[in-house]
Amino acid sequence: METLIDAESWYVLDFIPFQPQGADFLEYERFLETGDYIEDFAKRICFIALTLVAEYEAEVICLTESEAFFDIHPELKPGENLRQLSYERLWAIIYDVIVNELSSVHIFFAKKICW
Repeated sequence: METLIDAESWYVLDFIPFQPQGADFLEYERFLETGDYIEDFAKRICFIALTLVAEYEAEVICLTESEAFFDIHPELKPGENLRQLSYERLWAIIYDVIVNELSSVHIFFAKKICW
């Protein structure tokens, strides 16, 4: 994983930008957290993530360490490569992370992805 992180170029798809530019970003975040919006959002992110993993060989899929997440999912080990899990299980994990804000999922690709 360190080799992939140290690569010259890599891309991040994140719900929260590193440096939000718009003044309305916090309002947008609050909007997503109300009603069923966050669940719809999570389903779309899961679809995008798993489509990328299926189309472009993911080298590593891991979770950031969060005690709350691993309390709920004790069968998962921090830093473990989750790439070998079924798509159903990956979907459930990513969905849970987004809806419950427990952790984050990192997906690393060894080869350049052409958009």
